[in-house]
Amino acid sequence: MIIAGFGYRKNVQFESLQDVYQSLCDHHRLALQDFFGVATHVDKAQNPALQSLSKHLNLSIIAVPQSEIDLQNTQSHSALSLQHYNTGSLSEAAALAAAGENSYLLGHRMVSKDGLATCALAKGEK
Repeated sequence: MIIAGFGYRKNVQFESLQDVYQSLCDHHRLALQDFFGVATHVDKAQNPALQSLSKHLNLSIIAVPQSEIDLQNTQSHSALSLQHYNTGSLSEAAALAAAGENSYLLGHRMVSKDGLATCALAKGEK
């Protein structure tokens, strides 16, 4: 099962999320049926752009609490993510946490063309 984890700025638009998600899918040669859900920090889960992406993909949003974000080891290191979420990458940490125990990243996070969103993919046993 694969989870797409997201980090983004408040003013992110649907197109930014869709762009970075699709770029990662293309890069890893994945299809929609390979995914279980999309994940982000619990404080960001109600964002309209993420809600729209979730509906568009017909995937559930997994709202990850900070306590689970704190336990994840990320590959990327963003000063902004460290400052706000105590992790090197919110998208990587959310994907790992939502994918469950023994999950792993399929690679580094990817940044949207406009720089407003990041997405990372994690595979897990959930």
